Amino acid sequence: MKTKTLMMLAAVTLLLTVVVLLMVRRPVEAPALPSRGADAQPLLPGARAEMARISIVTLKRGANETVIEKRGSEWVLPAKDNYPADDNRVRTFVGDVLQSTIAEMKTAKPDLYERIGVADIDAPGATGALVTLGDEAGKPIGSVIIGNASQAPAAGSAAGDSDPRFFVRRSGEAQSYLARGNLNVVADPITWAKRSVLDIDASKVQSVIITHRSEGQPDQTLTISRAAPTVQQFALENIPAGREAKDAFSAGRAAQALSAVQMDDVAAARIDMTRPETTAEYHLFDGSVITARMLTHDAKKWWSFEASYEERPPPEMPAVDPANTDPAAAEAARAQADKDRFTERNTAEATVADLNKKLSGWIFVLPDYKAQSINMTMEDLLKPLASPATQPPGGTPTMPTLPE
Repeated sequence: MKTKTLMMLAAVTLLLTVVVLLMVRRPVEAPALPSRGADAQPLLPGARAEMARISIVTLKRGANETVIEKRGSEWVLPAKDNYPADDNRVRTFVGDVLQSTIAEMKTAKPDLYERIGVADIDAPGATGALVTLGDEAGKPIGSVIIGNASQAPAAGSAAGDSDPRFFVRRSGEAQSYLARGNLNVVADPITWAKRSVLDIDASKVQSVIITHRSEGQPDQTLTISRAAPTVQQFALENIPAGREAKDAFSAGRAAQALSAVQMDDVAAARIDMTRPETTAEYHLFDGSVITARMLTHDAKKWWSFEASYEERPPPEMPAVDPANTDPAAAEAARAQADKDRFTERNTAEATVADLNKKLSGWIFVLPDYKAQSINMTMEDLLKPLASPATQPPGGTPTMPTLPE
C-alpha cells in the first residue's frame, strides 16, 4: 500500500514538473501594439526624434535609385546636376514616413519576406523599396524596406478606417510589420524634380517667329502676329501662293505653345546651342521676349529657354485739338501714360530676370506633344494640298469608258 502511494505521488510530481517546464519554455506573446492615436508606435522612432537633421533621402527599388539632398533651404537632385527638386513633394514624403505608425506585427521568417515584398532589396526578385533618411554626412538616421500595399484591415482597426497600409521591415531587423501611412515610393529621379519649366499666357503674346534650319538647306520661317491684345485671332504671314490657312484659329495654337510647359528630363547645359535646329521667339506685348532653341543630342531633342527685354516704342497719343482740349488735362494724360509705361517696363524686366535665374544653364527634354507645338512649321498651319486630278497628256480630263 505504501509502495502504491509512493508511486502515485511520484507520477503526480512528474506531471507537474512537465507542465511547469512547458510554461517556462513557451514564448511570451508580444503585447498588442496600439493601432491609432498619439501613443501609436512610430515606424522610425529614431528618425522622428532626429527629423531636424535629415538632409539626404535615398530611394532605391531594383535598378532605380534616387538621391535627394538638402542644400541650404532647398532640395536638389545630384543625379540631375543638382537641379531643384520639388520641395513640397519631398517634405510631404519625409513627413509621411515620419508620421507612419506600426499597426500590426507580421512575420520574422526570412523565407516569408518575399510574399509581402520586404526581402532585402539586393535579393533576387526583390520588389520592395528601400527608404533611407540620412544626415548631411550621409549617416543613416532611419532606414526601412517598404513592401506591398495591404488592402486587409489591421487588427483592431476601427470600422471605416481607410488609411493606407504597407508591409514594412526596418533595415537590419528580422521582424516585419504592417504600417499605417502613405508610403508609396517612386525611385525615378525625374519624378522628384520641379517639372514646370514655363507658363506663358497666350493672351500676352503679340507675335511668334519660328525658324527651322537644316544643313545645306535655306532656313524655313513661320511668323504669326496680331496688332493688339484685343485682337483674338493671329494672322499667318507669308502664306505661299495657292495655299490657305487650315482654319481661323490654327495660327493661334502656335501662340499657346509656352503655356504649362512641363519637362521629361533635364541636364546642365553642356552642349553648344548656338546653331540650333529650331529657334522660336515669342514676343509679348510688354516687351518681353522668350526664345526657345532645340538641338538633337544623344538621340534626344534638348530645349533651352532664354528671356530678354526689348524696349517698346512709345504709344501714339491721340491728336489734340487746342481749341477744345484743356492743356493741363492733356499734360496729365501724357504723364500718366509715361508712368504706366515705366511701371510696365520695370515689371517686365523683373519677370525676365526671374525667368533667366530659373532657366539659365539648363536644357530640357519636353513631352512630344509640347515639343511639336513649339516646333511648328508653315505646313502644319496650312490646308493640305488637294490631290491633282487624273489628266491625259494634253491636259483635258478623259471621260470614263462605259461598258457596252
